[in-house]
Amino acid sequence: LYLSGGLDGSAGLFCFSYPLIVYYMLGTVIGSVASGFMLVPCIALWVIQPASDFFAVYSTNFLIRFIGAYCVICFFSYLFERTRQAHQNELNGINISLKSLVKQRTEELITVNRMLEADIKKRKATEVILKESEQKYRSIVENISDLLYVHDMSGRIIETNIQFKDHFGYSREELIGQNIETLFFENEPDNFKRYLDRTKEHLGDEGLFHIRTKTGQQLTFEYKNKLVADLGEKPVAHGFARDVTEKRDLEKKLLRAEKMEAIGTLAGGIAHDFNNILTSILSFSELAKLHKHDPKEIEKDIHQIMIGAQKAADLVQQILTVSRKTTHRKEAIRLDLIVEETLKLLRASIPATIEIDYRARTQSNVMADPSK
Repeated sequence: LYLSGGLDGSAGLFCFSYPLIVYYMLGTVIGSVASGFMLVPCIALWVIQPASDFFAVYSTNFLIRFIGAYCVICFFSYLFERTRQAHQNELNGINISLKSLVKQRTEELITVNRMLEADIKKRKATEVILKESEQKYRSIVENISDLLYVHDMSGRIIETNIQFKDHFGYSREELIGQNIETLFFENEPDNFKRYLDRTKEHLGDEGLFHIRTKTGQQLTFEYKNKLVADLGEKPVAHGFARDVTEKRDLEKKLLRAEKMEAIGTLAGGIAHDFNNILTSILSFSELAKLHKHDPKEIEKDIHQIMIGAQKAADLVQQILTVSRKTTHRKEAIRLDLIVEETLKLLRASIPATIEIDYRARTQSNVMADPSK
């Protein structure tokens, strides 16, 4: 365009866009070289000035102004491209940093994500284990024959097992929120207060209480509890109770049977002494007949008869004491004499191969029931 002059000599205007293009496309260094080469044909055309009509003719004044303007455009194109490249390099650096940071954060996120996935799997596994454990212990709690309960320190029931329904006819929903005083300590407010005080003081308690069922039947239960205080929560009592109604009835029957057995054992030994007493009474009665004309002798015989009768009465009283409850009287008695009489009963009821070594070291009196 410059060589031919372009349309109406406008080629120079198009040439000014050349430095902008080459600097942008080739950079500052190569763009400077390419822009310098652009001046070669311009200077050559001015020096040679060919006679062909194809080549345009430019004056020296135009050429000087063209070259000056061209150099100015090249200079500003250079500065612009240099600034642009600097900014581009800066952007590239920032981009590289961002990519590196994104890559690093992505790796961290992947690592954290893997850790979270592992933690979630672990939590799910733990939840499964806890659920199985809860079901296991819930099954144990519900199927155990004892009563299990949890109450706060005011006596309000928080949790129970199904045995309450089986024993008393109350469902779990009916019991939750009720106070144990109405169930375990009916008409015994003082015992209920002492129960709570002992639980607080000793961090637990054990003993017996009587429970009335929904149908009105009264049962005896043996209980034991423990005070549990979870971190940040109010203390509650965890306890269990066992029905001992039948057991206590059997114990009473057994005690009664043991008493009867003891009476039977003593009867064998007492029978011999009782027979001796009766023999003595009968003998002195016969002697009294023989001494009917001697009042003094008769009085002696009657006195011996009374002594024997008193001994018989004492033996009967001892048997009654063992077999049933009686009203006893206390009087001043010598312990050594009572022990001697007791040893006589024992001697008659135990084998002869057993030796009894008795040593009395006191003759003091005590207030007691001699028949016991």
